[in-house]
Amino acid sequence: MTETIHNVDLATLLPGSVIWDDDAVRIMQASDPELKAVMAAIRDRLPNIYNIDNLAERVVDLLAWEHHVDYPPRSGSLADKCAQVRGSMAEHRMHGTRYAVRKLCDDFFGEGNYTLQEWFQYAGEPFWFRVEFIDVIADWPDFLARLRIVKNVRSWAELIMRNNGDAPCNIGAGSMQGWIMTVTEAIP
Repeated sequence: MTETIHNVDLATLLPGSVIWDDDAVRIMQASDPELKAVMAAIRDRLPNIYNIDNLAERVVDLLAWEHHVDYPPRSGSLADKCAQVRGSMAEHRMHGTRYAVRKLCDDFFGEGNYTLQEWFQYAGEPFWFRVEFIDVIADWPDFLARLRIVKNVRSWAELIMRNNGDAPCNIGAGSMQGWIMTVTEAIP
């Protein structure tokens, strides 16, 4: 069994220089039950991230607010909420990076069902990135809102949906002499 602060005997933590001192051993043995009682009270009464699996959904929602969870999980289950609260600090450290955009795309399109490229990988404009995907997603506004949260503030997204032949495709064209015009939605 792995020793944690909840089940370790404090007398075993004494350094070798004082382990032979009976008074030091007795002091550690006397303080051990008190420390365990305090740790049990903290563990049982303080709703925190380490005890999140045993908390009510209302308390988990409050912890999500406290830990600045940007958006609710897509499934809405309690287990997914707990996992998102646990990972919120790591996600905030990754905001504005390629990893954050890749993780969002994994959630929406599935791993490997899209291509994410930085501007220098496809000869685009500086500070742009491109996401190419095949399937149409039902939660398009939700995806765009979450993308605005996780992407770098100075970056712009170019989203390209490719039709795999199963969905209807409507093509429109426009002409303007002397100018090249590309119609896209830029995400600020």
